[in-house]
Amino acid sequence: MVGIALCFVACATGGPVVATASIVVAGMLQGVVGPVIFAVAQTLAGPTASGKWVGVQNALGKHRRHRGRRFVTGVIVDRTGHFAGAFVLAGTIVALGALAWTVVISQG
Repeated sequence: MVGIALCFVACATGGPVVATASIVVAGMLQGVVGPVIFAVAQTLAGPTASGKWVGVQNALGKHRRHRGRRFVTGVIVDRTGHFAGAFVLAGTIVALGALAWTVVISQG
């Protein structure tokens, strides 16, 4: 997740070639992180609650992704005229997610 955050910062600060390469690398890193999220939720919830945990996690993630991301990105691009702020925000959110995972997993 830290790698994804760094890729988003590179998208915000680099030129078109750097941004394109960073998006590709971020996508590859997301492919590595994705399955782990479900495995950790199932492990922490245990056999009786894992379905509920993963279901709620997936529902909230999809809702946030489809409702908030487009609106916030649109506002940032409309106000600034470019996507750099949106990439910085995305990188910050992913970095906070990495920190949250570190705290949750270390407590579990």
